[in-house]
Amino acid sequence: MRHFLLGKCADIGISAAERLGLLFGKTYGRHDVRVLMYHEILPQSPSRIGRGGVDREMFRKQMHYLKEKFRLLHANELNDPPSMTGPGSRPRLMLTFDDGIGNNASVAWPILEQLKIPAIFFVSLRHTEPDRFLWFMHAIALFMLHPGPRIELMNREWPLASPVERRNSWKRFVAFSYSVNHADIYAALSRYPVASFVPPEIIENEMRGMTPQEIAAIAASELVTIGAHTLNHPYLTKCSESDLRDEIFGSKTQLEQICRREVTMFAYPDGDYDQRVVAAVKRSGFQTAFAVNLREGLSSDNFTARRSGVYRGGTGLLAAKAYGWLK
Repeated sequence: MRHFLLGKCADIGISAAERLGLLFGKTYGRHDVRVLMYHEILPQSPSRIGRGGVDREMFRKQMHYLKEKFRLLHANELNDPPSMTGPGSRPRLMLTFDDGIGNNASVAWPILEQLKIPAIFFVSLRHTEPDRFLWFMHAIALFMLHPGPRIELMNREWPLASPVERRNSWKRFVAFSYSVNHADIYAALSRYPVASFVPPEIIENEMRGMTPQEIAAIAASELVTIGAHTLNHPYLTKCSESDLRDEIFGSKTQLEQICRREVTMFAYPDGDYDQRVVAAVKRSGFQTAFAVNLREGLSSDNFTARRSGVYRGGTGLLAAKAYGWLK
């Protein structure tokens, strides 16, 4: 019955969800703080490259709702004890954004600034340079938009003759990517330059990373905390020790140069981490690290902070996640 009600709340909206009692959701995270994780905030929907995301107008509605119903915390307040408890208190919530996609600065940030909502932006640095893209952004655009009936990638042929074949090939490639070094993926993708098959407006609206100037501009706000998300967005558990240091400590030092402030927070790309990765994050001088789910064998602490992802629009679904009924 609970799953039925949650499904209906996603369809029928916020007020109905609350009437169903979702405001009594369970807690997760440190000191009862719930943490939401966004990625892309699109100028308009749907995504032209098939990425999940929330569009500008839906995001604005979501932010108005969250500001009304929750106490939205600054990163500095993550470990503070609750200031008040009981029926009259508002649940505490923190907003995070992963990857450092350009539309975080051009679309999401103006809305957050207008509403005075604090947030953490976890930035991967590879795509801060022109004409460079994170591997999964490059790859999904290739699978969805390349004009040919097939592509050759990583010594394999991937059929693209129909929308169904494109989606199936993309799913198989994602599964395949877990077993491949990220440097090899980037090398293979270089055969298909993004600008050769993706229109400029899609690159601008959906694919590019934030520029160093955009990162520095939003970092100057008292509402914003900039966190590290590696250089190249690899699967960290697959990295060598030297690659771990480059990806984790290297991203910290480069971001500090851009922001001119200390970077103390980290987010594991794709929620991929283990004890070895956590140790590398601690050695690099971070004070907090965010995951998605708690990995087996690890205890919940400041380096395994859990989050719930928001990958599409809908205020009922947002309520269920924000109140803790859905991960």
